Amino acid sequence: MLSSILILLAVTMLLGSSLPIHAISKKMEDPLFWVRAIKNPERLLLTSSEIQKMNEENLKKRDLLLCRVEDIKEEWTREEILSFLTEDWEGFGKTKEIRYGKDGNPLGDSFWNEIKENMNQVRLKERNQLQFALTIQRTDIRVFPTDEASRKNRTSLEFDLFQHSAIAPGSPVGIYHFSRDNLWVYVQTSFIRGWIRAKDLAIAMDKNDAMGQPVQKEPLVIIGNFVRVFDDPLFRQSIFSVQMGTTFPIIDLPRKAKPSNPIENNKKISSPLAGEGQGEGAPSRGRIVDSNLSSKGGHGALGNYYVIKIPFRESDGRLSFRHGFIPADDNVHYGFLPYSQKNLAQQAFTMLHQPYGWGEESGGRDCSRFIMDLFNTFGILMPRNSNHQARMGVSLEPLEGKTAEEKKTILDRAIPMATLLRMPGHIMLYLGKYNGEHYAIHSIWGIQKGGRSGPAYQKIGKVVVTDLSLGKGGPRGSLLQRLIEIRLIGPGSDVKK
Repeated sequence: MLSSILILLAVTMLLGSSLPIHAISKKMEDPLFWVRAIKNPERLLLTSSEIQKMNEENLKKRDLLLCRVEDIKEEWTREEILSFLTEDWEGFGKTKEIRYGKDGNPLGDSFWNEIKENMNQVRLKERNQLQFALTIQRTDIRVFPTDEASRKNRTSLEFDLFQHSAIAPGSPVGIYHFSRDNLWVYVQTSFIRGWIRAKDLAIAMDKNDAMGQPVQKEPLVIIGNFVRVFDDPLFRQSIFSVQMGTTFPIIDLPRKAKPSNPIENNKKISSPLAGEGQGEGAPSRGRIVDSNLSSKGGHGALGNYYVIKIPFRESDGRLSFRHGFIPADDNVHYGFLPYSQKNLAQQAFTMLHQPYGWGEESGGRDCSRFIMDLFNTFGILMPRNSNHQARMGVSLEPLEGKTAEEKKTILDRAIPMATLLRMPGHIMLYLGKYNGEHYAIHSIWGIQKGGRSGPAYQKIGKVVVTDLSLGKGGPRGSLLQRLIEIRLIGPGSDVKK
């Protein structure tokens, strides 16, 4: 008996941070578990017109940093672009605190001088014409024109402060400026501004070329975790993988597809195995099945695919278009999904156990990208930063000065799946209440907890379901104690507040 205990203690010490920190049963990793607790999970929380109205209102709010690229003005003064570059430098440039590069060495004066020089401010004209482009593959958008990392210490390898986000293939951007070495382009995307590798963009002759009208009224929406796009109708060669929430113009529909208003379609949830993580290109299990749009045939059947419009970069860098092919029975949807709690649950759990990635480094998702990708499948424009996301929708009640018990009372009024929970530096999706505890699904890097030898940091590093007592006893307190915002993205969200 004693030997068994010693072995268990030894294993515990060796595993360290990999040990589980929250007790969640397998059934709680099934979206149906939460859906069944909802009185009418298929009811529409917002109609497509209400979502459109909400989007229009949010586009007017400058503090959300959202925009339609096609609506950006086409002429910019030198002073305007310089103000952007100055803002970036003041927020992420050289400070008194030492920053470390990929090799673990401090970023010295020579590095910062080279960065500033490559930003090419001296080449800005008094008046600069905006160019339009599309991304041709998944690419990173960076704070500065460099692949070098900026880390707070030598060991925080997972957090590069120069990494803004990843940008999906086919995303429109407005080009302000080029770096001195011409390898980087300073751009505005729909949700963030920064530098993108020039080789990952195809530049349009004019705005109409980049923003041309689609053949079909509705876009094709990626609803799986990642879905592969192929360059031929037999699916022999993959062009790229695209993540949840990405949309493409449709050129042609599958032969058996009969598109109708997605809101009126009868959606069903198949028996899911949502607890299993899916890799890139793998079909998400337990996905929504739309019998009107999904063909029963196997991949590669003639005509059994969507034909989409994808951008291509010619040898001189200009934009042209080619056809991409996606199997009809893959995790895609004609038009945005109806905004219901059932569909929200299904989409959130499609990303369960997917790896955490700061700024989508290494193909992962951080907490705010998890939220962004989720809501994009419903056509809801969502900011990239968790602080900005917590300004969306309607506040249930101010939390300042509230005790943990008072916060629980407020949570009892929250709408599961359509409520965002925010604490400093982190955001989650509220799932509901079970056995007296409130639960959320979120992408989390780790949590500080208490121990006999003092505070310890526990790595999680993926999308998980946890109750809000996580972190209790640690130096920062539980998720519930740290909660500062409860925001409803639902009825009333289109009202200015």
